Amino acid sequence: MKYPVLNDFIEKYHKNTLYKKGEIYPKEGFKADPERVKYLQSEKNKYKIPFLGPEIKENDKEKEVASFEEDEPVEEKEQEEIASLDEHVEESSDEAETDEAGTAKKGCKNNSRKRKPAEK
Repeated sequence: MKYPVLNDFIEKYHKNTLYKKGEIYPKEGFKADPERVKYLQSEKNKYKIPFLGPEIKENDKEKEVASFEEDEPVEEKEQEEIASLDEHVEESSDEAETDEAGTAKKGCKNNSRKRKPAEK
């Protein structure tokens, strides 16, 4: 019996093993205790959130693998979008630096450094 992890948690009954969202419970070398699974699936804990989802059936695993393979092109697309956003941010920051330099040269009142008269 395997279950999807819905929220990160440390399983104290599995030698303090960390389970991250999206992983499968239990990890290799451990067994799932039905009572513990019920507890982890419920919201009756001090965090008031479930940590495990419903049992994964064999044909669900095949669907999971298929959906993962379909997600790969989306991941590449997201990386391209991130790269274009990074370029946009760099361009924007260059413009901001130019504007700040121009403002400082003009002696604008919004200059963040205020000079105090020298004390005698």
